[in-house]
Amino acid sequence: MNFNKKYLFNHRFLMSLVVLFISLDVTAQAVNTGEFTINPGTVVSVVSDFDNQTSGKLMHDGDLYIYSNFNNDGLIGFLTEGLTRFQGKNTQKITGEEESFFFDVLFNNASSQPAFELAGGISIANEGTFTSGIVDNDNHGGTISFERLATAITPSDASHVDGTVIKRGDTGFNFPIGDGGFYRYGGISAPNDATDIYTGKYFLENSDNLYSHNSKQERIQIIDNTEYWIIDKKEDNEHAEYVT
Repeated sequence: MNFNKKYLFNHRFLMSLVVLFISLDVTAQAVNTGEFTINPGTVVSVVSDFDNQTSGKLMHDGDLYIYSNFNNDGLIGFLTEGLTRFQGKNTQKITGEEESFFFDVLFNNASSQPAFELAGGISIANEGTFTSGIVDNDNHGGTISFERLATAITPSDASHVDGTVIKRGDTGFNFPIGDGGFYRYGGISAPNDATDIYTGKYFLENSDNLYSHNSKQERIQIIDNTEYWIIDKKEDNEHAEYVT
């Protein structure tokens, strides 16, 4: 199913719209090859797999429900707002060659864990809410970035990122990270520069395999042999935050 300009929604006339993409063909997809705009106050639900192809442009300022897999090879952004809800009942694959720029994101999937296989890129400008479901990019190579003013809301053992989380900007941040089904956040205070980039990752394993505990400084009495965190400042700050 292709979208083009006839699918532009004007919220002055249409305050709430639900578009259901339903097919008896289990291989069917909702495919966007043109321009697709979701205005504020508009609700769109995608039941089958969503594929934003190379020529596709999705401008999303409404309320978007994603119930299955999600792929972005084109352009996905927002103007001022927008909530994207990933809340399927089976494992959801998040893929694509291009980074998807969202305002708010909700992860809510209580199926077998990890519920989200993140192989593409996600950027969150405002709030990333973790209700249910672990986001696994450690085994799938995807990225999840929190922009300058973004925050992670309610991460827990039941919902967090298993892998690396990126934080950009000069605000303090608690990384919603975990491993092995356990949420173990690591935090940073506010950096000095708005272009700073930090990454955070938690490991439920012995750090001695990579960092010999015998080489510790004398003032360190003991090192935990079951878990460790890596919070790292990145030198490459090249990144384009897409909001318009």
